[in-house]
Parts: sequence; C-alpha cells; structure tokens
Amino acid sequence: MNATTHLTTADLAALARDSWIDPATADAFGLYRVTSLEGAELVGRSDREDYAGIVFPIFWPGEMQPREYFLRRDHPPMEQRGDGTLKPRQKYLAPPGRGNRLLFGPSESASALTDATFPIVLVEGLKKTVAAWRLSRHAGSSSQFLACGIAGACNWRGTIGKTLDATGARVDLKGVIPDFDRATWTGRAVTIFFDSDTATNPKVSAARRGLMAELTRRGAQVTAPDLPVLDGLEKTGFDDLLAQWGPERARTWMATAQSTASSADEAEV
Repeated sequence: MNATTHLTTADLAALARDSWIDPATADAFGLYRVTSLEGAELVGRSDREDYAGIVFPIFWPGEMQPREYFLRRDHPPMEQRGDGTLKPRQKYLAPPGRGNRLLFGPSESASALTDATFPIVLVEGLKKTVAAWRLSRHAGSSSQFLACGIAGACNWRGTIGKTLDATGARVDLKGVIPDFDRATWTGRAVTIFFDSDTATNPKVSAARRGLMAELTRRGAQVTAPDLPVLDGLEKTGFDDLLAQWGPERARTWMATAQSTASSADEAEV
C-alpha cells in the first residue's frame, strides 16, 4: 500500500493548492497521516495537546531509508504576538533529542553532495523542501539542482556538543550543524530562498546573512534573492511561489533573480 493512501483527499488537495506538492511527489516522499496518539508517540509527547497531522520523512543523499521524520500538526496551539495577532506554536515537531539537520528528498545521489558543478537550491521549511525537490525534476528526466532545506531560518546552526562555561559548568556548544561538513561547497553555486519576511524580520534577515557568510567562507558562490510578496499571503514561501505562479513562471523569475543578485553581489565587491 502506498503511503499516500493514508492521506485524505483534503490533505492532497491542500498540499497541491498551497504548496505545489502533487500526489506523486507526496507518494515519493512517503508522506502519511497520523492520529493524535500516533503523532504524540512519534515526537515523544505525553501531554493533552493535539498531535494529529501529516508526517514528513526526510532523507540523506545516497540512502534509501528516511533518516528522520517530522510531524506537521493540524491544530497546533496558538500564541499571541506583540501586536495582538495569533500565530501557531510548534507547528512542526521532530522526535526528542534530535539536533538540527539538512533536509533532502528521496532518490538523491551521493555524488550530488560532492559534485561542486551541481548547483544547490536551499530553502526554509519542510514543505518548501518538498516543492523544491519536485521543481528540480520538473520537465526533465533527471534533477537539475540539489534541493536542500533547513527546518527554519536559524536551523543551519544548533547544539553541536558540550563545553565548559566560565564557572566550569558543562553547557551546550552552539555552532554550524555537522551536516554542512558532509557536502562540497568550494566553487558550488548556491541559491538561498528564505521566506519573504526576510525583508521585515530582523531575526530572519540576520540568519540569512549568517548562512550566506558561512557558505561563502566555505568557498560557495552564494546568491539570496528576495521572494516577492504575493497577494493574500502574510509572507511568501518558496512553495507559495510555485503554487501561485506555476513552475515555468517561477523558473523564469528564479533565473532573473539569480542573475540580478549575482550582479549586485559583484557590484559590492
């Protein structure tokens, strides 16, 4: 039985409408639905919150089995922003004790990590990673770039070990997550597409600048075009762009945006 048979018709319709994730892509990833009890068990929770939702497996290039599972909850608790509006809290969850990781789709070759001539498109979020993976294979027999994601704007960093503070106490050591050391970056073209709130959210903007600086330090040729703000959305993600514009218009925009960003980078040197 295919994993997508566990998704409802409404699930598949919402994924296609909102994130340009069609049933074939959902099936390739092995997306599936869980009850609240199953979801709570997956992410190691025992409270009274609702953990029903869709599970997103993620992979590592060259490996057949998922390396991790993320839960996207249908009804996460809401918290109040400073302006009085509400936003979901902990909408996406991973099993306990896991560190931040790079996100990849299925069927990526191990050589894609080490071949610096193969470009990388790096996006912010799980559904964006799935949509980028689909786009990398659109209208072609093989992938045209390596689709890569991080769970959130700041998740290219995380806890990488333990160290001693000034008092001699053991504390978490923060740094660039080890997954970055498993890829070849020198001379590789990397395009970062963070959500459109990068332009208005200082924390997201700082996270993108830090990631760009880190990849540049590793020798990558980095561009980071700003996503356009689309009508009807609080902020635009890479999957929103594909859902509203379609792949052809999105690819045309990407090519122009990458070229413009490269020209701007060169002008600043």
